[in-house]
Amino acid sequence: DYHDPLQRLLSDFDRYPRFSEAGVAITLGDIVGKLAGRLLAEKGFKQYPEFANARIEKPIVIVGMPRTGTTTLHRLLAQSPDTQALELWLGAMPMPRPPRDTWAANPAFQQVAAQIEQMQTAMPKMRQIHPIHADQPDECRFALEQSFWATSMATLASVPDYREWCLHVDARFAYRRYRQILALIAGGDTRRWVLKNP
Repeated sequence: DYHDPLQRLLSDFDRYPRFSEAGVAITLGDIVGKLAGRLLAEKGFKQYPEFANARIEKPIVIVGMPRTGTTTLHRLLAQSPDTQALELWLGAMPMPRPPRDTWAANPAFQQVAAQIEQMQTAMPKMRQIHPIHADQPDECRFALEQSFWATSMATLASVPDYREWCLHVDARFAYRRYRQILALIAGGDTRRWVLKNP
């Protein structure tokens, strides 16, 4: 289900090239990262089929205009012991959520943390605009983008045909996978999800 969306995105990159050499490297790394996340999720779905099919009950969904405090609200609500949230590294590299005290030693966590550091070094103003950390809750787009349908992907580059397709296609395939990713990460945890901008 991701082949057609990925092909549409890549075709627009070919048709409307606007990247510097650094931009090409960042974009390609991002796409490879999404594919690696898909592979890891597929491994998890095979290993734990009962998790991937678990229900998500009454999530709290935070949406809002940029720079209005939605990230702060999201992270505040995620502090409740009665909720769970999608930490950035698990959205990028889906697996059943391991114990928090093991994260720093997890190779997937280390990889995502290193990528964040590289991005913030390349674009230092991002820390001020939207501080991100591998171990904190963040936007759901990191999991949703693994289907290669996401309006967020359509805003990061000049991809007009892909953007138009995103706005008109039936996106249920992407949200089905997104729900499976959340259930896999929860690993049987039934606490209420606090999600941002799915």
